[in-house]
Amino acid sequence: MTASDDGTARVWDLQSGQSTPLEGHTDSVRSASFSADGTQVVTTSYDGTARVWDLQSGQSTPLEGHTAAVRSASFSADGTQVVTASDDGTARVWDLQSGQSTPLEGHTAAVRSASFSADGTQVVTASDDGTAWVWDLQSEQSTPLEGHTDFVNSASFSADGTQVVTASDDGTARVWDLQSGQSTPLEGHTDSVRSASFSVDGTQVVTTSYDGTARVWDLQSGQSTPLEGHTDLVYSASFSVDGTQVVTASADGTARVWDLQSGQSIPLEGHTDFVNSASFSADGTQVVTASYDGTTRVWDLQSGQSAPLEGHTYWVRNASFSVDGTQVVTASADGTARVWDLQSGQSTPLEGHTAAVRSASFSADDTQVVTASADGTARVWDLQSGQSTPLEGHTYWVRNASFSVDGTQVVTASDDGTARVWDLQSGQSTPLEGHTDSVNSASFSADGTQVVTASDDGTAWVWDLQSGQSTPLEGHTAAVRSASFSVDGTQVVTASDDGTARVWDLQSGQSTPLEGHTDWVNSASFSADGTQVVTASYDGTARVWDLQSGQSTPLEGHIAAVRSASFSADGTQVVTTSYDGTARVWDLQGRQLAIYDGSPAVSPDGQRLATVVDGRVQVHELQTLPELLAWGCQWLHNYLEYGQATDADRALCNLPPRAPDPAALFESSLGRVVGLMPVNWPE
Repeated sequence: MTASDDGTARVWDLQSGQSTPLEGHTDSVRSASFSADGTQVVTTSYDGTARVWDLQSGQSTPLEGHTAAVRSASFSADGTQVVTASDDGTARVWDLQSGQSTPLEGHTAAVRSASFSADGTQVVTASDDGTAWVWDLQSEQSTPLEGHTDFVNSASFSADGTQVVTASDDGTARVWDLQSGQSTPLEGHTDSVRSASFSVDGTQVVTTSYDGTARVWDLQSGQSTPLEGHTDLVYSASFSVDGTQVVTASADGTARVWDLQSGQSIPLEGHTDFVNSASFSADGTQVVTASYDGTTRVWDLQSGQSAPLEGHTYWVRNASFSVDGTQVVTASADGTARVWDLQSGQSTPLEGHTAAVRSASFSADDTQVVTASADGTARVWDLQSGQSTPLEGHTYWVRNASFSVDGTQVVTASDDGTARVWDLQSGQSTPLEGHTDSVNSASFSADGTQVVTASDDGTAWVWDLQSGQSTPLEGHTAAVRSASFSVDGTQVVTASDDGTARVWDLQSGQSTPLEGHTDWVNSASFSADGTQVVTASYDGTARVWDLQSGQSTPLEGHIAAVRSASFSADGTQVVTTSYDGTARVWDLQGRQLAIYDGSPAVSPDGQRLATVVDGRVQVHELQTLPELLAWGCQWLHNYLEYGQATDADRALCNLPPRAPDPAALFESSLGRVVGLMPVNWPE
């Protein structure tokens, strides 16, 4: 269960790696927690409400009554009540059957947290007024717990309900005996104490502090053991169920698992920003962490993490799997392609081009690779011998190249305004001439008898390779970015900068516009059964179109232009890629199921996804919990360092303000622009 500033919470199935969004709040979601039986979730938001979600139906019930942001909410053990804490200075206890709430009034400042005792008869609240209060729900009496000299950040009951532990900005925690009213200070931290919680048996407390440490307190002796190892603020700490381990989360970007007997810790490294929280699974074999980098991670404490595949020295433009799923081929601006063996992690460079490699793909039998390059050539590589055959004939950049299904031909698309079909046995090529501007894409029909091309001249053309005849598909009013056949070869779908896609019936020549996007459409492709089309657009969305009804379902969630969208083999899901640096997996109802970093390729069996970030390839098992890395700041590095980024922009990526230096700015920017150019760029 996760809560996010994007206004949603998500429930994640750890076996499948899929998530269900809980949408309804109109501002950041501050917290989310399950009921004890796991059938409900309660969320809180800056929109001033809490919501109780039925996970079976997906329906939610708003809890409205607070007049300011709701910071926290939790269920009673029997799941019949919820208690909320708000910046309006009150807590509220909600009866979920009647929908009525009882305000708990007495604090004079924001209430930071509220939670039930195990038997549900009491609530404890913590407030910025420097006090905690214990509320007896039967007698309606309340008892202030006074002793702290600054904000109280958290308060929670022991399992038996006889004690409360509080954490305060005054640098101390306090354990309160509710029968006597006396408190014992836990002193030792040198800065604000952010959280405090009991072990299950109530004999220990763990605290976290802005002094960069956590401490485990033995309540009988009063002694504490510091947990030192983090290099920045420690936000949270919690015990394992058996009390032998503690997990901490820190602003240093790591979590740590501590063995309380030995005092040793294991760092959990992988997040790229503050780790806000960390907690154990019930059996103690896993830890879940949440981070400011926008990701949640589930850590298996017995196994380790997978290593990235590194080798390229510059941007990787794309990655695609072999048909059998055991290899990946990548194309890079460093002028090479690489074939990666996923079992060994080793790669074989394909060297021969003299400029950036724009695309690379396998033949159907996985014995060959075809690459397309800004040097004006394509190359066919024999993976057994390592030899390559250049396909020369274009007079400008080759944008892409792909094999026919039987592997005997290749089709290339070029900025010289032509496509070419290459016979790999004879080495001869047939130019497909007719376009009046760059050809953006070219692909074969499934039976290899036709090719469809898309061009900046605003048209697509269908080419009959036996007769040599071509048919223009005219109707778009701007550049056509892509064109592809349906599986049966009777239809073509095109995507255009005019903001539309079109489905063309090749027998009648008629087209049906797919209208709904508000900016350029980058790609369009059919589902395997030909009944649906998915489109990707610069408006930041993808859309799934039902061709019978003409209706579309928007896939909304990316925060930048969507580059591509395609169906899974079974047609039940869509994968999208975006300039926001992520790939996302969706169901056909528009629900987001997973997020990945980088530009993806899905293996033919649908079990793995390869993504590319900063020249590195990572292979994700789609059954595991999705991970969204903080790729955006890396992707925007040049802009943040050399562009017109404000100090506020830089702060979002944890970069310090910088004084402008016009001369250095010009020199650095020019050098980077020149460095991106292919070697044959016209002077």
